Amino acid sequence: DQQGIIKGSEFTRGGLRTNLNYQVNDRVKITGNLSFTRSQNSLVRTSTNTTQAAGGIIRSILNYTPVRPVERNEDGAVELVGTDAEDVRLEDPNLFQQFGANPLRYTDEVTEQQNFTRIVAGINTSIELFAGITADIRLASNYIDRKNNSYYPRTVAEGFGLNGLAVVSANEFNNLINENLLRYQREFGKNRIEAVGGFTYETNRDYWINNEARDFADDKLTFYALQTGLSHVPTRTNTATWELASWLGRVNYVLSDKYLLTGTFRYDGSSKFASNNKWAPFYSFAFGWRLSEEDFIKNIDEISNLKLRVSYGQSGNQAINPYQSLATIEGVTTSFNNQLVPAVVEGRLENNNLRWETTTQLNVGLDAELFGGRIFTTFNYYAKETDDLLQNIILAPNTGFTNALVIQLWS
Repeated sequence: DQQGIIKGSEFTRGGLRTNLNYQVNDRVKITGNLSFTRSQNSLVRTSTNTTQAAGGIIRSILNYTPVRPVERNEDGAVELVGTDAEDVRLEDPNLFQQFGANPLRYTDEVTEQQNFTRIVAGINTSIELFAGITADIRLASNYIDRKNNSYYPRTVAEGFGLNGLAVVSANEFNNLINENLLRYQREFGKNRIEAVGGFTYETNRDYWINNEARDFADDKLTFYALQTGLSHVPTRTNTATWELASWLGRVNYVLSDKYLLTGTFRYDGSSKFASNNKWAPFYSFAFGWRLSEEDFIKNIDEISNLKLRVSYGQSGNQAINPYQSLATIEGVTTSFNNQLVPAVVEGRLENNNLRWETTTQLNVGLDAELFGGRIFTTFNYYAKETDDLLQNIILAPNTGFTNALVIQLWS
């Protein structure tokens, strides 16, 4: 339980976590974990991107006059404006449209709640096969459920002209990862080799829904009875699913603790790209030379450590929204025979050439440690080039579309 700085704000959270370690036999070991978290956040609107009158409590505090409005009655006596003189939140009606509601309305009358549930689980099986080879099989899941409930009564600017505004929304996210790896380790003489190879798979699904109602008889039921609102905004929903799969391998070779070689290779596939461009290969190489282990450097007392590094490789980027390579249709409302009817229009152009963005980078570096570690310095040279840059461009209005995701052949 934690009270917020602003009156009315509060955060409550509880959780449960458990771990599993089980040695099946000399060769098989199973580990797992499970955590459950539940939290509730009572919010107070502090800012907005709408009008000044609906600016939230911070702007309202800065703008609102601390002086209670007064007027003279028929007898000439001065009295507070309004029917309820005991209400400390009473606003001057002449100033409400310009400066909004009394800040206390946001702390006492506006309701904004966020309920958050998260479940994270994972299980890993490690199997020692033979001759230094082990197999790791891992399955992990991440589930998030978020619900947002808000109600703005007619006493604040957000709900004043709408006779109350209720918004109920929810978001659900699922992530599942599977990794299947083979590992190899061996030392012979002055040589040491480590290798990893395998297949990984990840899938993600996101879903959200938003409901909004207005024009309520009163503000008593807040967001608990949207059906009592006389005006309803059409319910909005959306879902997205994408998948990522990879074949991968890495080899590390160390000779005499002086020369270090690393090579990696990945063959990645993403459902976000066009059907003929979903898969792409990426590779990298690295070389390290511990110069301080060489005889012609060891005799120099001032040098404690000296290492030369050279690496060259590629990496892929798929950080775009799903379905960007596909043409879409969008639901709209239009008029037909003087009646509103549902219809569909083209929402996005098809792009059969959408593919992985590839970044190629060269790095040359030198690490030096002098005088027993009193001085340490690093020199680096980088050269990076990105091909097939994923970029969202603005289209001419006469095309009928606003933008499109394309690839730039150079960057």
